[in-house]
Amino acid sequence: MKHLSSNVDRLMWIVFILFVILHHVRGIVYDDHQQQIEKDQLIRKQPISVTTSSKRHTVHQKKINPQHFVRNELLEAVYIADVHRVNDLLQVDQDILSSRPPVLPDRIEENEGRSALLVCGLDPQTTNKTKVDIDCSVIAKLLHGAGANMSLVDYHGWDALAMGAIRGHSRYCKYLLKHAKVNPNHVDHQHVTALMKAAGHAHFGVLHNLLKYGAKWDIRDNKGLTALHYATRLALRNESYVPFLKRVAKLATNGFIDVIDSRNRTCLMYAAIDNNRHVVELFLNLGSDPRLQDDFYVSIPSMTSDDQIRGILLEEIAKRIEQEHSTWLKNQVDFDLNVNFDGN
Repeated sequence: MKHLSSNVDRLMWIVFILFVILHHVRGIVYDDHQQQIEKDQLIRKQPISVTTSSKRHTVHQKKINPQHFVRNELLEAVYIADVHRVNDLLQVDQDILSSRPPVLPDRIEENEGRSALLVCGLDPQTTNKTKVDIDCSVIAKLLHGAGANMSLVDYHGWDALAMGAIRGHSRYCKYLLKHAKVNPNHVDHQHVTALMKAAGHAHFGVLHNLLKYGAKWDIRDNKGLTALHYATRLALRNESYVPFLKRVAKLATNGFIDVIDSRNRTCLMYAAIDNNRHVVELFLNLGSDPRLQDDFYVSIPSMTSDDQIRGILLEEIAKRIEQEHSTWLKNQVDFDLNVNFDGN
């Protein structure tokens, strides 16, 4: 009995010692974790300087001491579209007696990874959009002449063309396309092109320039939509944009009026689904085919719940069939006449 009691005491001492050791280790781990949290919080409060290479699009970040942080004066000037200030800053490198540090046109800000070219006119000094567009095109020319990478992209995959397209800067975008030779079909991380951005924000001037310099209608974003689908969706949400859609759709009549999304749906189909008679008639008048079916083999007349729109679609289908039959008969008669003539 005495032997058993001694074994229990020994076991209790072992458990006690293990408990003390585990408690001590836990305290050390907790302290280290707290120190790491405090260190991370301190780092986040410090500014970040970045370096770029004109030959690469990757961005290298380096944590620095706040006392060594240098303002990006060029980016600040471009941000408000101050042409004269930008020009003065870019002249620094030509003045060998200047005490200013060299101005790097591709220096990137840390939040979005954007260079001066990408932030042009984001906070202009005037509400005159035309003047901002002109100023930004001049700034683009200055940056281009200073050796800026005109195809640089930010952390979201947006390039300068996308930034200009979504704000409607047609002259700025034209300079990028015509003189800087940027890719008109560049896609961001959501696979959205500048053409889609211009179409989705009703910027016809930008859209027209993009098509002129090679932008494609049939590129799809991550949701399977094309630029024409973007314009159609805008008009279906707000009928005041139907005239804009008409202008856009006319540019797509050269084989792209029935461009399909990832579900094989045309813009006419979405207009039928939305029961929008104006948009349905718009696409029918521009030659959209009402006989097409989507991935589920659903016909366009079956997509609408509006009897009047369904009647318009069925009437158009009958009209198309009659026209095609008349054309076939005419071709057949011409063929028979040619055969008889050759036989004689």
